[in-house]
Amino acid sequence: MIIWKIYYDNIDIDIEMGAVTVLKGSHKKWFQLIRLIEDFFCNKNSTVSILEDTQDVRKKDWECYFIPFDSQIQLDKFSAKSPLKFLLDEFVEVLSNSSTLLSEINDLWVELAEEIEFISEQEKFSKYTLKLSLKDLSLDEIKKFIQFEPLNKWMTPFEYKKLLLNLIIDKSVERKRLIIIEFPEFIHQ
Repeated sequence: MIIWKIYYDNIDIDIEMGAVTVLKGSHKKWFQLIRLIEDFFCNKNSTVSILEDTQDVRKKDWECYFIPFDSQIQLDKFSAKSPLKFLLDEFVEVLSNSSTLLSEINDLWVELAEEIEFISEQEKFSKYTLKLSLKDLSLDEIKKFIQFEPLNKWMTPFEYKKLLLNLIIDKSVERKRLIIIEFPEFIHQ
């Protein structure tokens, strides 16, 4: 076991860290502790410091993921930080490499673009010194119409946590990985 010493203001906490560390006991204490750890790794200007034995923990060596008790994932919109983005990108790449229907749609899109250009060259539209054109049909545009849906109608908080954990585990590992998961639903068991 490795000892982490966590310092913040007048707070000084020692915690034994292993491959899996389970925090039990005072909800208030571990609630504060995990947020201090998350702040240390995820906040560039954090005032929290962590020592591993007697050495400073280097943030650059770690990837920290925090899955809070009320975690949710937006399944129908994807930002750059969405945990589902890499899964969507992977799906669209497979689709683009294997779908003959997508290839046919692209061919039809090109034909439609030519028709639009032909119609826009008619005098009725050209007198305005404007030309109509159809945007290219890119994979990024197709991504806007794709959404994930749960297999069941509703996802429980536990199912969201499990989904997030699986997404984190499937990411490629470049640094040490710290995953913090809150399970307050198991406190009274």
